[in-house]
Amino acid sequence: MFTSNLKNTTETQPLTVINSLVRFSFRTTQPATTALNKGASRRLINDAKADKGSTRVHNKLLERKGTIIGKIGSLFNSTSKALRERALPDPTGGYYLKAADVPHVQQIFDTAQAKFSTLLAELMRVYDQIPRPALGAMAGEVYIPTACEFAARYSMVLDWSNKSTPISGTVLEGVSNETAARVRAESQKSEARNFKAAHAEPVRDAINVLSKSLKAVTTGKRLHQSALDKIDAAADRLKDMNWLDLPELRQLSAVLRPCAVDRGEIKTDADKESVAKRIKEAQRAANQTLSDLGV
Repeated sequence: MFTSNLKNTTETQPLTVINSLVRFSFRTTQPATTALNKGASRRLINDAKADKGSTRVHNKLLERKGTIIGKIGSLFNSTSKALRERALPDPTGGYYLKAADVPHVQQIFDTAQAKFSTLLAELMRVYDQIPRPALGAMAGEVYIPTACEFAARYSMVLDWSNKSTPISGTVLEGVSNETAARVRAESQKSEARNFKAAHAEPVRDAINVLSKSLKAVTTGKRLHQSALDKIDAAADRLKDMNWLDLPELRQLSAVLRPCAVDRGEIKTDADKESVAKRIKEAQRAANQTLSDLGV
């Protein structure tokens, strides 16, 4: 039986942990590979006798898949994923990170930054060779940026912040003592709630894994061991990212373990039904945990 006592967690515990963390944010920008064709949009609306603004025509300017543009996009995605592996999301923006993991995250970014510079240089060299769909009669109605203009719209930034405490007294100078005390108290409560809510991320990851594993078990298709091993990995992540040592996450991790059975033990339909039942119970427990976390 999965039980919850998350609401009994004190407000001081999250703040104590938060003060030993840093925050980071990772931002990227990419140029568009399509452009709005206003002339074609007007013609389509007029021909269809439709309302003004009801339709927009976007022309594809450059191919992304299989080109240097796609490579840069993949680098951004893989870097973001790698940076977040040891972090918890701050609901107000950015990510919480243990101070000990700062060098690890910085190294990931530095390596990605070097690759990014190399890819941008390659983009400049091959820009004119990137496939471009023939626009026919619409050619000339949209502007295709130059290589320099296109490359200039890329960016990849890692920002650090050691702001890990709620509103301090110094920013409340000139405010009455009673109001300042209330603001500080509410700020602490908000910070504690946000940090608890951050622990929902590994729970969501677990729910996603359980959903895919349940489908693999029940569809009748060939069941691979990897589908079950991922449940064990999700249980490990729940344990590793439980920085508040929340009993709910510990319990949920324990509920997931029996779902990660050896594929060789599943020989009959009854065996499959048994595993499916465990996974469904784990899903219920995980959804209950999200509810308890207030998300």
